[in-house]
Amino acid sequence: MKTHVSLIVGFLSLTMAVGCSSKVVQSEKSTQEFCFHYSCDSGDEVDTFEGYIIKDLRRDGKKSVQFQISPDDAAKILTKLEEIHFFDMNSPYPSFPWGQKPTGWPNSLRVALGQQEKYLEWEGRDGTFWPVKELYELRELILSIIQSSSAWKSLPPRHGFEL
Repeated sequence: MKTHVSLIVGFLSLTMAVGCSSKVVQSEKSTQEFCFHYSCDSGDEVDTFEGYIIKDLRRDGKKSVQFQISPDDAAKILTKLEEIHFFDMNSPYPSFPWGQKPTGWPNSLRVALGQQEKYLEWEGRDGTFWPVKELYELRELILSIIQSSSAWKSLPPRHGFEL
């Protein structure tokens, strides 16, 4: 029985250790393991759990490339998440009446920070709708970091309709 428990604990430790490619990140308020998966309203994605970026090339489909976020960039995103109280927000955000889901310009973000994990969906891309303003700023921060990376720049250009 003791060996069985040790194997389970060892397996869980190994699973947790390889579950996040970002490792430990320090923000202004905390130092913890931090990973996220962001799916953008334009069809692009970044996943630091698995270590990749997906770019929607429109008529040419989607293309992925390996990606490792820098500790400085991860700390910027983590600081923004803390500023907007991300873990206190409802999903979908803002809360839609009658249980409706976002339908226009959907965004989703899954964040793991230490022992916390949160999934949030929201709609809106221009930041003018007041409850979404802080999420718009977060979206712009993530996209600016991703689109300035060498991984993103290695992907081919989009062809076709640009959102």
